[in-house]
Amino acid sequence: MKPGCRNNNLTRSQLGGAVLVALSALFIPAVLFFYREYVYSAPVILLGDQRKDFVTIEIDGNTRRGIYFLPEGTRLEDLLSLLRLRLNSIKSTSADSAPPDFFNPLKDGVKIMVLRDEKKKFEIRLGRMSASTRIALNMPIDVNSASMAELELVPGIGEKTAQKIIEARNQKGKFHKLEEMMKINGIKQKKLDKLRPFLCVEPF
Repeated sequence: MKPGCRNNNLTRSQLGGAVLVALSALFIPAVLFFYREYVYSAPVILLGDQRKDFVTIEIDGNTRRGIYFLPEGTRLEDLLSLLRLRLNSIKSTSADSAPPDFFNPLKDGVKIMVLRDEKKKFEIRLGRMSASTRIALNMPIDVNSASMAELELVPGIGEKTAQKIIEARNQKGKFHKLEEMMKINGIKQKKLDKLRPFLCVEPF
């Protein structure tokens, strides 16, 4: 070999190594993409700011999971656009749930189940956030629909008080305002004031 010249003829082992490196460069990103898209969808913990003029929405399912703070008036169609989910990729919901309304503003505390199948079609189901999630986000729970277990999650409500609330609901019907809870033995103005941030009466 002349000085200053390089041998451009690769040995068989060198050629095999080069091919292996090239295949790895193609294979590893593909594996990472598949894992990220189909096996593990990392939850978005929080998106946006929790303010009075915002609504709090929970996304659950196998993609885009997390808590989203969105401006009041945001529609389901707008949220799907934010999540990069096109309407034409969404299939009908299951028979046991009401069809989602894509064009009316989302209500505070809505839970949206987004399920993606192997054909990248999305199924949308609407529901309500769990009481534990709402309380963790400093959002009140509906005193008329909360179960006994959910009521016990409220600071200041133990098993006995939760049972009294359930009994009052069953005997006298739904509460029209929180002040009606003071008719329950053990709940007076001072206690009600402590419970007020965690409870509400939703329209019915």
